[in-house]
Amino acid sequence: MEEVQGNGAERHTPRFVIDANVLFSCLISGKAKYKVMFEQGLFCTLDYALAEIQEHQDVLLEKAKLTIEELRQFTLDVFSLVTVVPNFIVSTGSYVEAYRWCKDVDEDDAPYIALAIELGIKFISRDDRLVEGLRKKGFQGIISFKEFIEKEA
Repeated sequence: MEEVQGNGAERHTPRFVIDANVLFSCLISGKAKYKVMFEQGLFCTLDYALAEIQEHQDVLLEKAKLTIEELRQFTLDVFSLVTVVPNFIVSTGSYVEAYRWCKDVDEDDAPYIALAIELGIKFISRDDRLVEGLRKKGFQGIISFKEFIEKEA
């Protein structure tokens, strides 16, 4: 993992893009293993993910395995460990390429694919249909969440 020194702070370059669904499922479960996973500093997501989580916060609160206070703390812990990237850093070219890959599979995930293309890193998804659909089209920059967890275990 590449470490960048500057202004006295150590930063880690993300190696994976995750979407709102990955964050959502981690928050619902509240499992410590996910916090440990995020502590590696390897993950980033688009600011768009925050809006998605906000949109479905009622489901998150209803399904969460933690008390509301535990969920708040767990959420703060997780989001302190995930790099949230503003949409504007993704080039138009990466969006066009991502749309071409996602067309006829799941266009809603094109922004996350575009970020992965832009940064030259893998996208982790819980959407098996997306993973299989993109792989069938020849896109290799994606890994299922299940595969990732199995590799890390």
